[in-house]
Amino acid sequence: MSTLAAPQISTTTWNIDPIHSVAEFKVKHMMISNVKGHFPKITGALTLNQSDLAQSQVEASIEAASIETRDLQRDAHLKSADFFDVEKFPTMIFKSTSISAVRDGELAVKGDLTIRAACQGSLGQYSGGGVRDYED
Repeated sequence: MSTLAAPQISTTTWNIDPIHSVAEFKVKHMMISNVKGHFPKITGALTLNQSDLAQSQVEASIEAASIETRDLQRDAHLKSADFFDVEKFPTMIFKSTSISAVRDGELAVKGDLTIRAACQGSLGQYSGGGVRDYED
């Protein structure tokens, strides 16, 4: 008679820290320069399955009106009905469809980004010191 041990699944869920997290972007402007910006108001969670990254997931809610590009006039235009229409669509939603390791401490996250109630394909990348527990 043999006994098989059930595999241990190491899954941990972390809330996105809204004080220390932002959603950043970079887009081409008139094909000659890049415009960088971020959305500082973001909430959500990461569920990490360390045994099988493919079973991990990220969900985030981004406040569209929190956009910052270091140009108040441009920010106002981006908040208008011409772009994000923040009065009608105040929140953007990101839901991961796959997560894979790029290298130590860096993950590639593919997912769906919903802007103005329309789902857009997206590729995000997390980089940093990795996901780890911190002690007080």
